[in-house]
Amino acid sequence: MLKFSKIFGSNPFKLLMAHMQIVSSSMEKLQEAVHCTLEGNYHAIGPIVSELSKIEFNADSLKLEIRNSITKAFFPIIRKEDVLELVILQDMIANKALEAGSILSYRHLEFSDTLKPLFIDYNKKCLDVFEDTKKVVLELTYILEASFGGPEFDKVRHMVEITAHKEYESDLLRQRLMKELYALSAHDQNFTLFYQTNKFIETLGQIAHVCEGLALKILLTLDKN
Repeated sequence: MLKFSKIFGSNPFKLLMAHMQIVSSSMEKLQEAVHCTLEGNYHAIGPIVSELSKIEFNADSLKLEIRNSITKAFFPIIRKEDVLELVILQDMIANKALEAGSILSYRHLEFSDTLKPLFIDYNKKCLDVFEDTKKVVLELTYILEASFGGPEFDKVRHMVEITAHKEYESDLLRQRLMKELYALSAHDQNFTLFYQTNKFIETLGQIAHVCEGLALKILLTLDKN
């Protein structure tokens, strides 16, 4: 099994970003599966989910490496326990990405002409929340490596506020999407398709929610110091 510490050494900041890069790969793969679903290219989803599973395993492996290797000496302005919580939240994103991809692989998920544009907007907003959170993590590692404070903390606070608002917008889109789904289900008796669509929409929302939680955790962690 690949040891990431052999590549990045024991530098915890680089390991933290390496973990986020793996998580980011899982989100990219999930988006590939979403694209295949929207295009009706269902046969390609299975292999994508298999790759997602490998990526999630790598994220788990690095999470354990970080847990076993970091010490307080590496973090002059942040507690070891806080770093571990950040890694766990990052790892949850990869877990949810795999869960969402797996849902798409169970059977062909078809979006109606009414649902499709709403779903595209919702998916994009959830992805935006993740990308913003990734930038917050990058800013955190920059602050920790340089031991900065003051204006840099204010920058992170502003970034987190933007991320939280986008998560709020994603939740509004989810509510619109769910209302439309339930309205359509009154005329369509395909319960399996309804359940699969509902589950996938909810899992995407959970990803956005975890991302917001990660961004807020970073802000709270910095505010402690």
